[in-house]
Amino acid sequence: MKNEENSNELRVSLTPARDAIARHGGSVHIQVELCPPPALIASARGERRAVALALVIDRSGSMSSAAAAQPVPGLALATDSGIPDKLSFVKEAAGRLLELLQDGDLLSLVTFDDQVRVIKPMTRINRTNRATLGAAIRGISTGGSTNIEGALREGYNQFSEPIRKGHSCKLVLLYDGEDNVGEALHAVLGERAAGAAHNGVVTSALGVGFDYNIALMAHLAEAGNGDFSHIEGLRDLDRQLREELAGAAEVTAAGADVNICLPEGVAAGTNLNGYPQQAQPGGFTVSLGDLVRPKSFVFEISTPVK
Repeated sequence: MKNEENSNELRVSLTPARDAIARHGGSVHIQVELCPPPALIASARGERRAVALALVIDRSGSMSSAAAAQPVPGLALATDSGIPDKLSFVKEAAGRLLELLQDGDLLSLVTFDDQVRVIKPMTRINRTNRATLGAAIRGISTGGSTNIEGALREGYNQFSEPIRKGHSCKLVLLYDGEDNVGEALHAVLGERAAGAAHNGVVTSALGVGFDYNIALMAHLAEAGNGDFSHIEGLRDLDRQLREELAGAAEVTAAGADVNICLPEGVAAGTNLNGYPQQAQPGGFTVSLGDLVRPKSFVFEISTPVK
């Protein structure tokens, strides 16, 4: 394919691990990259897309544990120790994120411990609602156990079909612990994230502290076409939430799918990145979700054994 920097078309490249495979019983891994051209990226930055964001916040008891060794000046705390706790970090960053959202964007607040609560359903931001949403964020307090399965389900429920059609949609999970109530199988939770991605809702996972289930968080983000980030402090969390918002607002292509057609007799496995994949006559389709930057996936093809 031609590399035309002024083109407004997405560019697709295929890179095999080696140049050839055996006619019988051979195999090779292939990387496929889908890249928005510079002209399209610049256009997206000039024409910001409306954002629908669901913040799914862990309020389990472990969120009251210390998140820093020293006090942070100006940070409102949920405890009297003077040392910032994880939930205070999350609430502070969420409040700053609220100020970055533009009038007309949508925001939902879902909290979870052993119970899931929709603090605010999808709310269109304006001068009045901004203050109400800020108060809702400041009012979040710690609770009991952790029900991540119910939290994800309720978070995805906030994105109706009209919202998905008219907005760049993203669920951001802020989580610090192990799941101990409800469904805990990574594969099942990943399937839910993949299903949401197929319907236009990206899932990003932000791990706060060091006690969370890293494998689960990474799996959710990969299946949900989003990003997984480790958060050590307020500065990290603040920066990452800003990047999540910028990524949602600067989508260059919504719902990008890659169709792979295979020659007769050649078989292919599931992509190694965990993106949603669906078999089609003569090949398969991989759903990459919304594009802000280049995305790639790897799959293996094999020739039949004699």
